[in-house]
Amino acid sequence: MNFWLWASAAAAFFTLLIHLILGGREIARPLLAARVLADVPKYTMYYCWHLVSLMIFAMAAMLAHVAFWGGPVELAWAGLALAAGSMAWSFVMIAALRLRPLWHYPQGWLFALVVALALPGLW
Repeated sequence: MNFWLWASAAAAFFTLLIHLILGGREIARPLLAARVLADVPKYTMYYCWHLVSLMIFAMAAMLAHVAFWGGPVELAWAGLALAAGSMAWSFVMIAALRLRPLWHYPQGWLFALVVALALPGLW
């Protein structure tokens, strides 16, 4: 078993739980309750929220598979790429839009943890 990839997968599953539980309460429910949004943008954004759920699950599953059963190592690299891309986009968006306070946008740091734990397991 690859400890680093296992820890990275655990961090990704933890991120998924935060996304589903806290994100469901703080993001998805208010989005669906918003009366100022038309149905097409509202349900398109809700659809995207679920796509993020699937992406985080896939990332965690790819890392876990390689951690527990070995190769193909490309699966772990794909999971790492998803985490790194998600991390980078979060930080770019926060900086470009000057979003404050920063702790309202923890996703970049959660994905950074996944990346930081996966890298030693792949090198």
